Amino acid sequence: MKIVITHINPDFDAVASAYAAYKLYNCDHIAMCTNMENNVYNFIKDSKFNINIKQYNDKLLSELKSIDMLIITDCNQRQRLGRLAALIDIAKEIIIYDHHSGISCDISADKKNLLEIGAATSIFCLKMQEESIALSSLEATFLALGIYEDTGLFTFSKTSSNDALALSYLISQKADTTAANDYVQRELSNIQVMLLNELLLNLSIITVGGVDIAYSCATVDEYVDEAAFIVHKLMIIEGLSSLFILLSTGGRLVLIGRSNDIRVNVLSIVSQFGGGGHSVAGSAIIKDKMIAETLEMLKYVIRETVKPVKSVQEIMTTHVKSVQSHSILKDAMDLTMKYNLNYLPVVENNKTIGIISRKDILHGVKHGLEYDSINNIMQTEFEIVCPDTLFYEAEAIMVYQNQKLLPVETNKGLVGVITRTDLLRLMHENMILQSKYAENKRKNLGILKNRNVLSKMQENLNKKILSLLNDIGAAAEEMHYKAYVVGGFVRDLLMEKDNYDIDIVIEGDGAKFAVNYAKKHNAKVFVHQKFKTAVVSFDDGFKIDFATARTEYYVTPAAAPEVVESSVKSDLFRRDFTINAMAVRLDGAQFGLLLDFFMGQKDILDKKIRVLHSLSFVDDPSRAYRAIRFAVRFGFEIGSHTDRLIKHAESLDLFSRIIGQRQFLELKYILAEDGYLFALQLMNKYNMLRFYSTKIKYDDELINKFKHSEHLLNWYKIQFEEDIEVWRMRFNILFFPEKGENYISLIDKFELSSKEASILKDDHKYMEYAVSLFKRYKDHKPSFIYGVCSNLSVESALALAAVMGESKQDIIKDYLTEYKNVKIDLSGQDLIEAGIPKGPEIKKALDMLLKAKLDGIVNIKEDELLFIKNEFGV
Repeated sequence: MKIVITHINPDFDAVASAYAAYKLYNCDHIAMCTNMENNVYNFIKDSKFNINIKQYNDKLLSELKSIDMLIITDCNQRQRLGRLAALIDIAKEIIIYDHHSGISCDISADKKNLLEIGAATSIFCLKMQEESIALSSLEATFLALGIYEDTGLFTFSKTSSNDALALSYLISQKADTTAANDYVQRELSNIQVMLLNELLLNLSIITVGGVDIAYSCATVDEYVDEAAFIVHKLMIIEGLSSLFILLSTGGRLVLIGRSNDIRVNVLSIVSQFGGGGHSVAGSAIIKDKMIAETLEMLKYVIRETVKPVKSVQEIMTTHVKSVQSHSILKDAMDLTMKYNLNYLPVVENNKTIGIISRKDILHGVKHGLEYDSINNIMQTEFEIVCPDTLFYEAEAIMVYQNQKLLPVETNKGLVGVITRTDLLRLMHENMILQSKYAENKRKNLGILKNRNVLSKMQENLNKKILSLLNDIGAAAEEMHYKAYVVGGFVRDLLMEKDNYDIDIVIEGDGAKFAVNYAKKHNAKVFVHQKFKTAVVSFDDGFKIDFATARTEYYVTPAAAPEVVESSVKSDLFRRDFTINAMAVRLDGAQFGLLLDFFMGQKDILDKKIRVLHSLSFVDDPSRAYRAIRFAVRFGFEIGSHTDRLIKHAESLDLFSRIIGQRQFLELKYILAEDGYLFALQLMNKYNMLRFYSTKIKYDDELINKFKHSEHLLNWYKIQFEEDIEVWRMRFNILFFPEKGENYISLIDKFELSSKEASILKDDHKYMEYAVSLFKRYKDHKPSFIYGVCSNLSVESALALAAVMGESKQDIIKDYLTEYKNVKIDLSGQDLIEAGIPKGPEIKKALDMLLKAKLDGIVNIKEDELLFIKNEFGV
């Protein structure tokens, strides 16, 4: 394995040089343990740049035993690597690329490339140029931004001619140099550059209780504009979390402090020098003091003010009650009841392999699963921490990943757990250490539980939809209700995809609101009192679904739900997946407020499909089909826990309990997706196709038929410039192996309308008829082809061509383009006037004429008349 790493809180040069190393050395991935800077993240997101970055936590690091090659970029000091420094000890070969050559390297490496150059990225670009490596325009632009940022757009003193040569190479690879205007930090003035260099030379670190605080000093003869920006820049360059600087200028001292670490409260330090500010930034003016004595006083104040943060070991609950992996739900229920526990770790060889909640246990028991293994419903996507993890990191996991129980493990196994009670107790003891760390982390990712998305709505919604949502919000406010747009609409808004399927949830009486709203807009309304829902239909055909905020519970697996009024949070929790369980507030001053209780934003970023609870597929097995459909539509991955739950639902035969109409609709929706082949592959993986038919064999032969049908479909669209129901074509191919009565029974099981059932049955019947005739007769005249295919729909004709293979596809193409629309010129009245008697003879004559015209025997009306007279002797 080959891995690239760089310093913590990486900037453009760090990430760009890491990507260059990844490409140059053909590495497996780039490893990171902190978030990258916002401007880097924004560029990657905006440009949709596919960069293979893997986030490393303590658990992942502990599982990694050996690395073939470790490449370190834009860094040559171990402490700047954060937890990734652990990889140094297991790497067989280490290579360093860095441009901080003035800083002593404390990492033992097999090869060091330490150059006096403006940007680490430049080193790689020169190497790529030597090896004539071609880059895409996007890659070149990304690397150029790395050079631009660390050279201050070529204004920093460390900028060299080699940086210019590196940029020249990137421009030759079509780098977009204008991107620097949007993504690169502003440049420094000459005096700011000089000050930055002096601060770098004087930089030192003081460590208090495991917390590193940097300090530096400098003397300048004249006023320095925006000195605070220099502090910010110095923190970025050196990867510092806290920094204090003393500037001696004009007979006075200026103290400036900045901190991204909640353990270092800037205000509490600068206030002792008569300054002000807040916990993360502050400053003070100090008069009649020398820089040396003030520096000593600063170090003393830091030591006295910064207090060590508690570790997990100090707050965790020990003597943990756990349940073994081979246990059944009844055993787990007895344990939770006996000790009044809401969550239990599931262990195997004293290692945590899952977490199970009392709520899920009781839910499973209610469904008659008390003797089912807990492995089948336990949560398998969870984080663990070690005893020396700092408490706020544990808090971040529990609060923002919604993990209710956090196992604490050493190499020997489970030693404790962190519960919500443990956190509440500590928060009471130490209120100032509330979760700014986690909140900043979520802000950097663009993930907030309560975030306003009004600007995104204004950018991505058309005026009609935006006006409609405003109008609904105003109407809700008049009735003193709260209104939310929910579900797929919100998901697609965040993904910047069009979606005109609007679902509104009302905290209040949703049906009453819908009736009033429809009346106000002269629209029709259809109310379903049992489910407390309504549909408002406008004159132009546009529809909006309204529902009362409600919760649902299922008496038996796959049964219709019972409905109870509730809050919007409970309403969202009853939904299928986290990405569909978000809402946007529409009423009052909070218009545009995004509610994301279940980490839907994170799963969109991670491209994961995850259920909200472990018995989701027991409640409604059809959700498994939707999981597959969303996965193929968005290119998402089904999360590992959700994957296990689908397999468990299949093993319990739950999919056989889905009513036929729902089974058909879910399959219809899947077959309508562009990625339907991958969807069928997933259904085959989960053994779900058997619930439709045991005759379906998802093998190379079937896949080739589908692929052939896509070529035929593209050909048809070009020829006729019209759309067809593609799902029907694919449906006909999928179920063609079913014969006669078996196929009819299958369609009847779907409980379709008589019209839709008749269409599908006719498709199949005429396809079987055509295949048998084409096999029986070898002489395929146009009239024969027409007679065989005339009852086929376009969908079944294309499916027939795919089923019969390439050798017969020209027959179907000829039918669709040449024979299908052939008409004779003579009418029945013409034949009567020509002497053909009324009755069956007329139809016989018309059929003979059509065959003759198809076979080229007659062409014009005169030919047809002569042909009939000869055939009938009139």
